[in-house]
Amino acid sequence: MNIRPILEWNIIGKSKGFLSISGIMVLISLLIMLFNTFFSPMKSPLNFGIDFTGGVLMNLDFEKEVQESKIREVLSTFNQANATIQLDQRNKKHAMIRLSDVTNKDEIVNTLEKELGKINKDTQSIDVIGPVIGAELRKNAILTVSLALLLILIYVAFRFHWKHGLAGILALLHDTIIALGVVSLFRIQINTPAVAAVLSIVAYSLQDTIVILDRLRENIKYRKGNQTFAQIANKSVTESWTRSFNTSFTTVLGIAALTIFAGASLLDFCIILLVGMLVGTYSSIYIVVPIVVLWEKKEEQSMNGILTPALSVATGNGSKYKAVSNSSYNPEKKSEPDKTVVIKKKKTTRRR
Repeated sequence: MNIRPILEWNIIGKSKGFLSISGIMVLISLLIMLFNTFFSPMKSPLNFGIDFTGGVLMNLDFEKEVQESKIREVLSTFNQANATIQLDQRNKKHAMIRLSDVTNKDEIVNTLEKELGKINKDTQSIDVIGPVIGAELRKNAILTVSLALLLILIYVAFRFHWKHGLAGILALLHDTIIALGVVSLFRIQINTPAVAAVLSIVAYSLQDTIVILDRLRENIKYRKGNQTFAQIANKSVTESWTRSFNTSFTTVLGIAALTIFAGASLLDFCIILLVGMLVGTYSSIYIVVPIVVLWEKKEEQSMNGILTPALSVATGNGSKYKAVSNSSYNPEKKSEPDKTVVIKKKKTTRRR
C-alpha cells in the first residue's frame, strides 16, 4: 500500500469539496432546528433545561436499582410524563430527574419512595429554579458566547489580518451550528454545563486555528518569488496537520472515556464536547485557510496581478513580490524558474 507523505497532500486544491461538505452539514443542522421549532411537541429548536426555563432538579439515591420506565409511570400520575430522567449507568440506584415547575415536589418524592423503594435522605437533593432566574441565565449565556466571538475576531484581526479573523469566526460559527444541530436532533438538554461545553469548543477550535494561521504567516515571510498564495497555504496546512491530528486524537480519547464512564450527570456535557471537538478540528484544517485562499484569489484577480495588501500586512514589510499565476495548486508539479525574455534593440547608424 503506497501512502503519500502528508506534505504532498493537496488539501487546498480540494478545498471546494471540503467547503461543500461543511455547507451541507450546516444546512442540515439548521433544518433540524427549524423542524423542531415548528413540529416538535416543545415548539423549540433546542431543549432548554431547567437552568433556562425554570423547574425542579431532583437527585435521588434509591435503596435498590430502578428502571426509567417505572419512574416515568409514577411521574405521569402528576402530569410529568415528559420529564427528563437520567440513570447513572454505573450505579442504577441513582436517578437525576428534571421536572417542570411544580408545587408538589415533596409528594412526588414520597410517591416514588412508596412505589420504587426507600430513598436515601442524606444524599437527596432538590433544587428549584424560578423562570425569572432561568430567563436571566439564558440572556447571559447568549451574551457570553456573542462577546467571546467578538473578542476573538478583534484579537485575530489584530494579531494577523482582518480576513483571517473573519475566516476564524466563520469556522467557529460552523462548529457551533453543527454542534447545536446534533443537540437539537437528540434533544439533549441545554443547561449551564452545555454552555460551558460550547465555550470550550470555541476555545479549542480557535487555538488550533491560530497555530495554522501562525504557520501561514511565517511561510509568507519566506515566500519565494514564484510561489502562489495557494502553494504557501497548502504547505502551511500540511505542516500543521500532524500536530492538529495528534492533539485532537488524544483529547477525543479523554472525552470519549468521560462519555462512557462519567455517568448521567456529565453525559450531555461530554456529548456536546465530543461532537464540537471533532468538528472544530475539521474546520481549523479544512475550512479556515481555504476560505482565506479563496478571498486572496479573488482580490489578486481583481487587482490584475498586483500583490494584495493582506500579504504585505502579513509579511510585516513593504517589500514587493512578483505577480504570479494563481492556477490550481498541484503539489507534485515543481515550480519552474522564471524565464525572462530580453529583446535587444539593434543599434542603427545613419549614413551621411
